[in-house]
Amino acid sequence: MKPYSFIVSFLLFFLLQGATAQTYVQPYGKVDQATFDLKQCPFEPDANAMVLFDKGDVYFNSDFDIVYERHKRIKIFNEHAKGEADFRIEYYSIREYEKIISVQAQTINQKDGKTVITKLANNQKFTQKVDKYRSAIVFTLPDVQPGSILEIRYTLQTASFANFPTWKFQSSLPVAYSELTTSVPDMIIYKPLIRIQQPFEKNKISSATGSYTSGGQVIPYTKNVKTMALKDVPSLPQEPFMTSNADNLQSVMHQLVQIRPIGGFVSTANDTWAKIGAMLVDDEDFGSQFKKKLEGEQELIQKASAMSSNDARIAYLFKEVKTRMKWDGHDN
Repeated sequence: MKPYSFIVSFLLFFLLQGATAQTYVQPYGKVDQATFDLKQCPFEPDANAMVLFDKGDVYFNSDFDIVYERHKRIKIFNEHAKGEADFRIEYYSIREYEKIISVQAQTINQKDGKTVITKLANNQKFTQKVDKYRSAIVFTLPDVQPGSILEIRYTLQTASFANFPTWKFQSSLPVAYSELTTSVPDMIIYKPLIRIQQPFEKNKISSATGSYTSGGQVIPYTKNVKTMALKDVPSLPQEPFMTSNADNLQSVMHQLVQIRPIGGFVSTANDTWAKIGAMLVDDEDFGSQFKKKLEGEQELIQKASAMSSNDARIAYLFKEVKTRMKWDGHDN
């Protein structure tokens, strides 16, 4: 082989490798022919649908609010997967703790060799109140059939440093590729809680520069950038007696540990069990419930006190609670 032929072959190899790495995540609305031609999940052939990619980006804006951008694409293989067209984005709406900034969604089909995109109209999206804390944006994508590609892109914003979004690499569908990139100012310290059972496809750390203006002065800082990705993640469907699907999914959480403003005080967060316990004791829906008086409480106490054994008291109180308490339909 001539020297220049070897060099050309060498360069082509690495260019093709780079092109392959880039095909996991495609631009919004752009679909290659290989995706249209896909008839089943390569690593889970019995799946009715699969997540082609799920990409998340978390960063801080100029007001130091957390911004979470997500772009997800699903391939439908058969009629059994039409329910995947029903989307639900829950968020904490109380006192605008979280805000959904934008939602885009569309169904992509190929008909007679041409790409046909059916966009979700604004009047097809609905806001639903879940409870006093949460709301949800719900919608169903139109024109869904075997072979369809469902695409969604949305942005969520929160002003709370402690409310760093949890990223789930795994879902009830097999996931071909899942990637999270976080960009965090170095004055905010998080402890990543990683639940992973398979090797990372990508796990890299880098840095970037940022700045903010205070009192007319531009103050620079460093942003710690981390990208984590998994490839060919198997599905984890809901099973009978599974109490918490979320606890079993491959995921990463970020626990706020410390805030170190430039030239300011250092504030630690819930970095000890004592602090977490104190927070729960004061929480309105947890520890504070013990401080409330219940209707008919004194009568229950008197009747229980008159009983001869703890077993009798426990049985009596359990029966009264079971009889009087009615489920309001909310599970949280």
